[in-house]
Amino acid sequence: KILAKEQIDEHCLWAYVNFNLYSGTGEKLLPWVAEQILESLEKEHPSVDIDSWEMLKQIYHKEYERLRRGVLSPIWKKDKAKFEEKFSERIMTLYENTSDHSIRTLQAASKKYGRRPFLVFDNADQHDSTIQNDVFLVAQKMAQSLNCSCLISLREESYWKNRDFGALSAFHSISYHVQAPRLEQIIAKRFKYAKKLICDQRLLGQGGNSHKLTPKEIDEVVSLLAKTVLGEDKRFIEFAEYLCPGEVRRPLDFFARFMYSGHTNVNSLLRAVRKNMDLFIGFHEFVTAIMLCDREYFSESASDILNIFSIDGRGDANHFNRITVIGRVLRDRDKMSESEIGHGFVPIHSVIKDCEILGLLPETTTSIITLLIKRRLLQTETQIREDISNSNYIRATSASLYYLEKLVYESAYIESILFDTPIENKEYFETIKKLSKHANDSEDSGERLNRLRFRLERNSVFIDYLIDRYNAIVTKFSWIQ
Repeated sequence: KILAKEQIDEHCLWAYVNFNLYSGTGEKLLPWVAEQILESLEKEHPSVDIDSWEMLKQIYHKEYERLRRGVLSPIWKKDKAKFEEKFSERIMTLYENTSDHSIRTLQAASKKYGRRPFLVFDNADQHDSTIQNDVFLVAQKMAQSLNCSCLISLREESYWKNRDFGALSAFHSISYHVQAPRLEQIIAKRFKYAKKLICDQRLLGQGGNSHKLTPKEIDEVVSLLAKTVLGEDKRFIEFAEYLCPGEVRRPLDFFARFMYSGHTNVNSLLRAVRKNMDLFIGFHEFVTAIMLCDREYFSESASDILNIFSIDGRGDANHFNRITVIGRVLRDRDKMSESEIGHGFVPIHSVIKDCEILGLLPETTTSIITLLIKRRLLQTETQIREDISNSNYIRATSASLYYLEKLVYESAYIESILFDTPIENKEYFETIKKLSKHANDSEDSGERLNRLRFRLERNSVFIDYLIDRYNAIVTKFSWIQ
């Protein structure tokens, strides 16, 4: 559309396949891709008229000639119209093989119009590694059959993962890396686009006059949200950037979740707009919305955010096992350690060995490393998150530093994870339970300050509990003190 538009429009048969539309729930990939190619050709190149009778005869010209000279020769000589009727029945049989038909169609159209096929396979990285490998193999089949170019868009992580261990490792391909723009720029453009869509509407909302929303009001609410996220308080952007290292789509999901979560008080912004007041959503609401989304209480298994103090292990179970592993990986970071893989990478076996000295069983350390890789706090040299068996090195990402240096000091984070953290001490448990009851007893707005005090006191008790648990540890973790 930008760099080579004229050349492609004049000299190529451009077909676009969007894998966001592929469900992956039983559909066979190759026939589905073939159908998408045919639909794209019809849309982008209507003049080619791939379903016309004349075009179909060119597509199946070899079969036409074979039947004309062979088994249907008597019919051809006697009644050409009858011959073509018989030939159409034969085409219907061949037509059912969608993948073969799409290749034949592109070949015939390319020859007739003097244009080279050019196929685009987009959003394949939205699927798991198995489907990504299959997509790449389908693209290779198309490229070889048609002698054409195939363009496949992959996120950086997907490319590196598949280059060494997936279908990419079996073929030579040309890669081109597009540097991701700054997240702040992307968010600003998204808000700008949203405001444009709002301005294009006449009226949004239903109900009585008191509840009816005008485009102007919604525009002003979105403006307040934009000022909140993109204003002087950089914690919003920092949160998304640090917890999603090297990614763009995931932080965008964070901001979308913030917009529609029930934990975000958008109504307060609407009231402020109607009173001509400036109001901003607090960072604590942002953190809570991302962590809880549509749930009342935090659950690590259902959240993108990790409970750094969750208990791992059995006989070696401890609230600080995860921090121990992260701390060991980070230990040599400031020493500018350089492994054969690159800066900051540490052999996995060294981490397991050092943690074992401190009392962590190898299987506990391995399971924690696996979890931290999946949750993006650690990364491997192979960029594979699903399975560490093919990896030998790990290093900490920006997410690890953010958890230890920033997130654990946020009251909203502590308040959320305490509901998901087992409390081993009965006295602390009963105190936290009692404070929770007081905090939830009244919905009266006049008691909000008291409720806030109970919540803050509950956080303080939880922190005291963690300190108590740490002081009870026999072997101190020198790298996490």
